[in-house]
Amino acid sequence: MRKFLPVITLIIGIGLGAAGGILGLLWATGNVAPSQSAADAAPTLSLDDATPTPGQVALLSTEIADLNLKLDDVSARLDTLSGDTQNVGTQVAQGVQLNVAQATLDALPTNTPAPTSTPTTTPTEAPQVPERSLYRINAEESEVRFRINEVLLGNPTEVIGTTKQVGGDFIINFADPPASQLGEIAINARTLKTDNEFRDQSIRGQILQTGLPENEFIRFVPTELTSMTITPVGVGEIATFDIVGNLTIKGATNLVTFSASVTVESEDRVSGFASTTVLYTDYGINIEAPPNVTDIEDTVILEIDFVADRVEE
Repeated sequence: MRKFLPVITLIIGIGLGAAGGILGLLWATGNVAPSQSAADAAPTLSLDDATPTPGQVALLSTEIADLNLKLDDVSARLDTLSGDTQNVGTQVAQGVQLNVAQATLDALPTNTPAPTSTPTTTPTEAPQVPERSLYRINAEESEVRFRINEVLLGNPTEVIGTTKQVGGDFIINFADPPASQLGEIAINARTLKTDNEFRDQSIRGQILQTGLPENEFIRFVPTELTSMTITPVGVGEIATFDIVGNLTIKGATNLVTFSASVTVESEDRVSGFASTTVLYTDYGINIEAPPNVTDIEDTVILEIDFVADRVEE
């Protein structure tokens, strides 16, 4: 038995080495399968524990400042009126005279028949959306993209990568839009695809290293809504605003701002678009140009087209 131990050890070593080599190849080429969907990776929200965004504090401060200005204006007008009491007394006396004259006219008999009242109908109001509603991104009808420019064989080329693996919740406050709440957005980077499979393997493997569990998902955690309208919104209306938050790619996190718009298609459905531009070097990403590719831009545009359905809790 002892003489077979070296052979068994060698076989086990070769097996482990082969397994490690296969795993390393899968990691390097970006062929690791997703561990879960983006919908399952994104935290869910609830109407019961929703809280206003930090932007509401700034909005309240602005409203208080505007109110103080209005109070100052009213105070100035009162000072002007108090300095002209004689004119006010004259106006009061004239008002008394007019009231006496009107009372005299009212006492005179008249043969004019009283006007007959006509029945009025109350118009039927269009159905309104609830004050607050919870929505969840519909991955099948949504898409996340990145756009980056390069020069391929001497020709300017825009490389576009896409995935439908995106998930997240948000709560819309239709009566007070700045009090809306956006939850964390998760994107499965292992599912990103361009028009070239070799490029896809390089992006998922060497560039984003999505084979590592901690790099599988790109995450965006909103922290503030800015430039949001304070006017209530309803069906058929569009709200434009900015979303400030922390974007995490490949383990690095930076504060970014997405420009966004949301359309209220119906009480049960909303759609929207958001985009931002980032430096990929800020996330520790290094892109080595393959043969025939030169002048890869330092910036990348991130976009999301989304559709979200109302969730009944």
